[in-house]
Amino acid sequence: MKKLLLTLSSIFLIQSASIGVVSCSSSGGSSVWSYGIGDKNSELNALEGYISSYNRIKDRKKVEEIVYQYFTRNQFFTFDKNFLPSQKGYYVKFEFLDDDMKNYNFKVTLTDIIKVNEEDDFNYETVIDESSRLSRDFKISKSDDTKYQIALDKYIYNIADEKLEEKNPMIKLHISNYTKDDTYYISSNANDGPSSPFIDDYDFDKSDKSYIIIKFRNLNLPDIDDVLNVQFTVTSEYGKPAVALIYKRTVNKDAVNKI
Repeated sequence: MKKLLLTLSSIFLIQSASIGVVSCSSSGGSSVWSYGIGDKNSELNALEGYISSYNRIKDRKKVEEIVYQYFTRNQFFTFDKNFLPSQKGYYVKFEFLDDDMKNYNFKVTLTDIIKVNEEDDFNYETVIDESSRLSRDFKISKSDDTKYQIALDKYIYNIADEKLEEKNPMIKLHISNYTKDDTYYISSNANDGPSSPFIDDYDFDKSDKSYIIIKFRNLNLPDIDDVLNVQFTVTSEYGKPAVALIYKRTVNKDAVNKI
């Protein structure tokens, strides 16, 4: 009998050294177990601080790795319901939410893992307490490599082929994958306004921001075919630039037919 008691005592000491004694202290309303694991809110706060050092992530796989690395540093967390720690801890559930233009969004839920029999120091059976859980949403910023390509309905305009009004000649560029979640800008390598011989003005359509209106003047000047060659560049906060080329080349149809 003495030998058996000695053996059990040895087992308990080994277990205690490896998993820590499960005691609970309270400081400022936040419970922390003696082996270093905090309450659910504290642990989610710590996770938030951990992921704040990461940004410009290329893909979702890397996001998963970051969260997994944080929790697997400690034996009191598990992502697998079939492999629970033999002491109090947390079951971790990770799930992606819908991404936005700038961030990967995800949710982490911590659910308590408790001992089946708190009174039995030698019973290490644990279960998930589904009644005690806490969730929080997180985000990690995307890298520039994840930017989408801005798409235009047309990239080359020969205005000699366009049906323009004589009084107020204009064309419309259309951003075919326009989204309200992004902010767009338009620029040109040519002057506009009084200093420009051909470009009167350009701006986004006030009734539909996916269209860009470009207004012209002096399109009937005889030498315009040699001069009008303008690039318009559409950029945005989260998109890769798109460039439209606008020029005028009048083809002599009679000369073409004789060839």
